[in-house]
Amino acid sequence: MKRLVMVLVVFIFSLSVFSVPDAEAKPANERVLKLTVNSNTYYIEDVKYTFGGNEKVVPLIRNGSVFVPARTIPGWFGTPLSYKSGQFRIVAKNRTTLFDTHKKKIYINGRQFTTLESFIFEGKLYLPVGRIADAVEQPIVRNGNSITIGNIK
Repeated sequence: MKRLVMVLVVFIFSLSVFSVPDAEAKPANERVLKLTVNSNTYYIEDVKYTFGGNEKVVPLIRNGSVFVPARTIPGWFGTPLSYKSGQFRIVAKNRTTLFDTHKKKIYINGRQFTTLESFIFEGKLYLPVGRIADAVEQPIVRNGNSITIGNIK
């Protein structure tokens, strides 16, 4: 019986290790992320994902600007990030961006800039999508409610 359990564990582990989604096959800085406002699904290299179990966690429009859950975009582009004492930090190749949460300012490589104020929704920190795309050094295109981030070829 123990041997059967061990074989099953090894089999399940091997399935999880060797079934890497296509989106992760490309280097992080070459991925393309497609989002839709008010939709729980998003696409990375045409592979469908969801923001998780909470269907309310979606890109939102507030005061005419699109906001996204803070950890989504940096995570998919492989950009290191951290959150400490009300500050959300994204460290890309050539720039470090520091967001002061609930304030209308950010710091890019130590220089202060004005931005839209972040907010908490459904327990998630939301930041302006354009500022996050800039922070991970990726181009962004918005067409109505559709947003594409990454190098489109």
